[in-house]
Amino acid sequence: MNRKKEKKEKREERKKGMKREEEKIENMIKVVKGIIKEQIRAMKRGGEEIRGRIKRKRGEERREIISLEGETSSYEEEMEIGEIIKRVFEVRKLEEEYFGLEKRYEAQTDK
Repeated sequence: MNRKKEKKEKREERKKGMKREEEKIENMIKVVKGIIKEQIRAMKRGGEEIRGRIKRKRGEERREIISLEGETSSYEEEMEIGEIIKRVFEVRKLEEEYFGLEKRYEAQTDK
């Protein structure tokens, strides 16, 4: 009986830990989005090149789209942010697969 309680408590702790990790990832996404947006704004002002990927100059015609927050931002900016978010979700998916395998293993060993 105690062993079942201990396992249940461990699972609860793991769930809380996963929730904290998800919150950390979401905060990281917000921070990264902010950094990228700030870099691109600085780049638009100076016409500089960041990491050799996007070149912007004053007076250049820009393709604009509406971002998730409702702000207007450049198409290239959203593509950069989208790539980072996609990578974060890939990591999250791998974590979910790992925990799913771990749960199956625990279920087999509980018998």
